[in-house]
Amino acid sequence: MADQLISGNSTIENIHKYPIKAIGTSGWDFTLGDFTTDGGTYALDLSDIVPEGTDWVNVRILISDDSTSVFISIGSTNPLTENAITVTIQEANVDNEANGLIQLPADRKLYYTTHNTVFTKMRMKVIGYI
Repeated sequence: MADQLISGNSTIENIHKYPIKAIGTSGWDFTLGDFTTDGGTYALDLSDIVPEGTDWVNVRILISDDSTSVFISIGSTNPLTENAITVTIQEANVDNEANGLIQLPADRKLYYTTHNTVFTKMRMKVIGYI
């Protein structure tokens, strides 16, 4: 069971039964230049990072800016609904970060939206998958 991946009907309720496979690479998978920050919704393709059949990804997101109350939200389809992680800048010029599990669609793309601003720092790393 330790090497099994959850099949297509996985839910957050049964995810604890499966180990997260860590990704041991250093550095960030996506940095500021990889993001469009005009308030639209855009895709991040994870197909070079996680294998086919991946149902969930554990991601770490870090943002910083000289403004407050700006955000990034990353999710599996609509990043402003459930199954998303949102990081909001509470204090200017301080790194704000979060990590968590996001259910991954079969196309292995996550979708994100941001506040319409130019960020000082924006990074995302896939740290594991199921």
